[in-house]
Amino acid sequence: MRALKRWRAYKRRKFAEFKNLQNFKTSRIYGLFKFIKF
Repeated sequence: MRALKRWRAYKRRKFAEFKNLQNFKTSRIYGLFKFIKF
């Protein structure tokens, strides 16, 4: 049971990291587009 809890927390953290990475990529692309526009 305790291992399951740790596994869930690990999965959640990995998912959050993945989401942050996606946000970072999109924001970088968005910034690039803005840079090209101006």
